[in-house]
Amino acid sequence: MIAPARATLATVLTTLLLLVGLARAQQPAPSWSPALDAAAAGGDAQKQCDLARCFRDGLGVDKDLVAAMRWYLRAAEQGHAEALFQVGRAHLHGEGAARDAKVAFAWLRKAADAGHAPARALVGRCLLRGIGTPADPVAGAVMLRLAAEQGNAVAQDMLAACLLTGNGVPKDPRAAVGWLRKAAAQGHAESQDSLGHCLLVGLGTGTDVQEAVAWFRKAAQAGFAGAYVHLGECALRGLGTERDPVAAVAWFRKAAEQGHVNGCHMLGTCLADGTGVEKDEAAAREWLRRAAELGHQGARERLRTLGGT
Repeated sequence: MIAPARATLATVLTTLLLLVGLARAQQPAPSWSPALDAAAAGGDAQKQCDLARCFRDGLGVDKDLVAAMRWYLRAAEQGHAEALFQVGRAHLHGEGAARDAKVAFAWLRKAADAGHAPARALVGRCLLRGIGTPADPVAGAVMLRLAAEQGNAVAQDMLAACLLTGNGVPKDPRAAVGWLRKAAAQGHAESQDSLGHCLLVGLGTGTDVQEAVAWFRKAAQAGFAGAYVHLGECALRGLGTERDPVAAVAWFRKAAEQGHVNGCHMLGTCLADGTGVEKDEAAAREWLRRAAELGHQGARERLRTLGGT
């Protein structure tokens, strides 16, 4: 289920990891060589960026985040967009540089202004959440749209969330589903799960439980815990698939073992009721307690009925 993300640095770092993963997948990996070192020393901004990546990822040379930062800075000073992004990333993540959200945002904004799509996506998220800059959801949504139109799947997913909740833009569930489809088609697991949810409940699109389950399965194959919960719920209720409480419990357990709050709640509930699994109130209390600690109100209430605290 789609829910507004909390305004935390951890949320931004999660998005950052997705953005960096996408960027790395699109770029051939360099490898350190004397020629690369010489070209970087000679002032070639692209080679400086490549050399920085070698030090950052340990490609043909020992990993050295401080050295990576030094070379990214030299390329960034020449206006190299990827280097600008990576300097911002380093400050946001505290890798080879002091963790400083304000400094990070300044560098990321320069990269975004240079047209760097992952930087635009991350700047959009920072503006939405007030990370390193005052919150400005309208400006954040504008930046996300720019990145989304460049084909950035993370931005497409975040823009869809804005359109579903009316954060920085008027609510438009139909447009949101359109962006989710674009991101889901690129293999973005969270978008696949969110698209499945929209299809399951008819949000911004017609209801299609079979297609919903198909998208949940794609997201689950990528290890997305929210999709495990959705597949468990569908198996428990017989939506788009045969009713199978045992399979439902297996999905809930996978999500719970990843610390997913709804997975913990549903697994605890099944154990308490003996649904799809042998009744076990002690185990039920343990999983419900975990869900309660993660803020699930329903788990707190059920825990009290089982004599938990």
